Amino acid sequence: ALASLAAVCETVDFQATIFSHLSEALTLANEGRRHPIMAVNAHELARSRPANSILAIQGSAAGALEYAFTNLGIRQRDAAKRIADFIASAGFAKSDGRPYTADSIVKWRTACITRNHAGLPHFDDMLTTLKAHNAAVCGFLWLLEIACQHYCTGSRNSTAGKS
Repeated sequence: ALASLAAVCETVDFQATIFSHLSEALTLANEGRRHPIMAVNAHELARSRPANSILAIQGSAAGALEYAFTNLGIRQRDAAKRIADFIASAGFAKSDGRPYTADSIVKWRTACITRNHAGLPHFDDMLTTLKAHNAAVCGFLWLLEIACQHYCTGSRNSTAGKS
């Protein structure tokens, strides 16, 4: 399946994010593990989220924070809290099940702006996307949602939809 996916991508000269996730999912399946896009419930997801997915989430969240703070003038703490709430509602959590905090988002931003974070490509992509769309106050969370859509687990999370 992995070879077939690679052949399709090469044939059409197309590299969409979902293809890299499918490739990663197939590699993990070969190792007897489950990628988040294949998780049936939140418990499986917590055990199976690969490092690349975590880095994408962190880098994208840090990019959204950088944009909100620098371009929209939102207080860093307020924007970080909104982003942390968003990723928690989407089903993202630490491996122990606890949600990421505003402090985590600030830490990722600091690491990215000092160019010392493995999620840096996602940080840069998020900033580029937000600037290209001239995202307003509500728009930066909407674009963060788009960036993280392939990792989202909200519909599989037992706390989804609760306030």
